[in-house]
Amino acid sequence: WHRVIRNRTMLYLVVPSLVFGSGYASIFNFVTDFTQVKHIGAPSWFFISYALVVILLRLTTGRLIDRVDRRLGVVLSLSALGLGLAYASFSFRHWDLIVIGLLTGIGHCYIFPTLSSLTYDSSPVHNRGTSMALYMLGFDLSAMVVSPILGQIAQVWGYYAMYRISAFLILA
Repeated sequence: WHRVIRNRTMLYLVVPSLVFGSGYASIFNFVTDFTQVKHIGAPSWFFISYALVVILLRLTTGRLIDRVDRRLGVVLSLSALGLGLAYASFSFRHWDLIVIGLLTGIGHCYIFPTLSSLTYDSSPVHNRGTSMALYMLGFDLSAMVVSPILGQIAQVWGYYAMYRISAFLILA
């Protein structure tokens, strides 16, 4: 595994996975508390819009990913996720949860298959399994490590600050 991670190409794939994992953690681990603390509506508004856009886009535009430069797909996906988090940092109404769900859903819908394909295609045949495992580990490890930090940020500075910081990290 150490030979695979030293490969510069893998670094370019694991870093977006780490970034995506942190953004994913910031929205999915905290949206319920966020909606209750800010009194902006039921979290189901977020989850329903998120699920609908992901299902709709995967069913109708799934092949689009194969026609677009995958690196561009990663940038656009992370941008959509970052915009959703930025929008969360100043949301006040239940319909804002719908917009957040749509933007983060668009980002999540395309980032996973795009990064998976990039990882698979960029790895030598004999290292593809290890490369895919490291890519997935980056996502999971990021979500696991970042969640307590984001929770502390939300507790000290509030949810709006936490979402602004998360958006900045993704969009930077």
